[in-house]
Amino acid sequence: MSRKREKKKLVVRVPNPRAPVKERLDTPSHKVHRSKKQYSSSRNRHAASRRSCDVTLYRYDYVIVGGGMTAAAAVQGIREVDASGSIGLISAEPHPPYNRPPLSKALWKGEPESSIWRGTEAAGAKLHLDRRANGLDVATRQVKDDRGDTYAYRQLLLATGGAPRRLSFADDPIIYYRTYEDYRRLRALAAKPLRFVVVGGGFIGSEIAAALRMAGRDVEMLVPEAGLAARVFPAELSRHLVDFYGSKGVTVRTGEGVTTLVQRGAKVAITTSTGREVTTDVVVAGLGILPGVDLAQQNGLRVENGIVVDQMLRTSDANVFAAGDVANFPNAALGVRTRVEHEDAANTMGAAAGRAMAGPRTCHSSIRTCSSWATRPWVISTRGTRPWWIGRNRSARA
Repeated sequence: MSRKREKKKLVVRVPNPRAPVKERLDTPSHKVHRSKKQYSSSRNRHAASRRSCDVTLYRYDYVIVGGGMTAAAAVQGIREVDASGSIGLISAEPHPPYNRPPLSKALWKGEPESSIWRGTEAAGAKLHLDRRANGLDVATRQVKDDRGDTYAYRQLLLATGGAPRRLSFADDPIIYYRTYEDYRRLRALAAKPLRFVVVGGGFIGSEIAAALRMAGRDVEMLVPEAGLAARVFPAELSRHLVDFYGSKGVTVRTGEGVTTLVQRGAKVAITTSTGREVTTDVVVAGLGILPGVDLAQQNGLRVENGIVVDQMLRTSDANVFAAGDVANFPNAALGVRTRVEHEDAANTMGAAAGRAMAGPRTCHSSIRTCSSWATRPWVISTRGTRPWWIGRNRSARA
């Protein structure tokens, strides 16, 4: 009797790629894809799937909003305590974190551009570049960016720095100097025989004027105050700097701001607050920054001259930290709250915030010393080819 061999069908079930992903809260993966829209009608599902685009939900132990020196220092601070926790960094700039001071100092004196990079990715942080964080929900612990992607976090650091203060002219051609891209643009212009006007006599304005003059360009400064760095230095020292810059070939116009600014072909026509007219090729402004507090304000975090934090750099939400230019912190040395826009503060506070996020919730002594430069009696500058000791810090207490 012959036996018929039975053929068994091998059935392979392929999941519907358009079906929504069921996501567990404890999923170990830091990346989950999901569809923006679900469609119930089978008739138009295929057409709808072609129109819809995917967004991504990333899951990290630590999310850092900002891509500057504070963010880079925070990654290192986290790694000092937690060697394996996942870190996601969201930056509006297309470049990885870099040191900002060389943009107005060392790079103009011949240092290679390769010297500015912080090497943050080597510490195991995932960099999400050229993205702007525009949404924060502290209740669900999620950040959203301008591409629609979402970042879930256990601990969040707002290292949002600030945006340059701008003059109130629509579509003006001014270079508001702050980023690496600003440096590259201005350096290319400085290679041409053009005339430059620098608006602002603070640190950035005076450093840029010095850099352009070192490059051999004609430079005129429009300074609304009575002298250079007049808000920081005593009047005598401020006036001395005006004379010093003049001796180096920089024309410094104190007591003059900008009233009107008009593009006329390849030139820019400026009317100053004294009624004087200035025609130039390039206008650069260094007018300080406005702290980036938008995400904090969206969620009702305490904001007062920056994001208010405690000695552990926590905001009014225990899972959200802030550090760097944007943070208003208690300065134990001075006995007051303060916000410091300085390289030392960015690096020291960033590292301290990273350790606080990853480690025990104890007060870090480095928080008290992160602005110790403000208690020193003298201020140092590196505008020339060597450091200068140029005067007493007026905000320091005796």
